[in-house]
Amino acid sequence: MLILLPERKIPLVCDRAKPLPHYWKYPGGKGEGDETPEETAIREVEEEAGILLCRGALRVLVREDRKTHVFILFETEATLRQEGVKARGNEGEDVALFKPEEVLAMPDFFPSHDRLSRHRLNELARPTPTAQP
Repeated sequence: MLILLPERKIPLVCDRAKPLPHYWKYPGGKGEGDETPEETAIREVEEEAGILLCRGALRVLVREDRKTHVFILFETEATLRQEGVKARGNEGEDVALFKPEEVLAMPDFFPSHDRLSRHRLNELARPTPTAQP
């Protein structure tokens, strides 16, 4: 789930309990029971990063059919609760905020997430035009 927070920040998680190499990745995971992809994304983002998302605000950025499952990368904008983003996910993952240009420069950004979102990250990294007086 590519989430754009105020000040153009994107939350990423890194699970250092998993075998090497350790990568930063978008929060997300597999569905439970009969969850829809949207319900799965909302639950996983809350569990891993502590961010509450609205169901109708998710946009499909990429959908990729894989041999064992369908991978869907959603995009949304969100505002943080007063307590902000968790420092640790529910399974001990590190959680941190990065600007799009920082994600693009990361040598340890999850390769498939990089491949699937690089174009959008480049768009987000571009300076926004300022209004002319």
